Amino acid sequence: MVVQSTSPYYATKAFWCINRTIASEGFKVMAYHLQVPAFGDWGFNMASRQELTEEIHFDVETRYLSEDNVSALFKFGKDETAADVEVNQLTKPVLMDYYNKAVEAWD
Repeated sequence: MVVQSTSPYYATKAFWCINRTIASEGFKVMAYHLQVPAFGDWGFNMASRQELTEEIHFDVETRYLSEDNVSALFKFGKDETAADVEVNQLTKPVLMDYYNKAVEAWD
């Protein structure tokens, strides 16, 4: 599955909270991001019960992606990573706190 997960640039802790929350349920998770017109740097989390790999091959013609540049989707800058985030839980919904603090910092 793929989960749209906000921006790892604008809401770093919220993005990685989503990543860690999915992983806490036993999924193998790979985070990736790309530039979306009108949104900027936008992130997603790909999850599976089976191992995932950055090695992606295309069986169809693509307009922009190539096997050479797709690996860049899985690379994050130092300012887009966060190690100190908690798993979001029904009894402790930290995700909204992370997101709201990021929104406050945008001003």
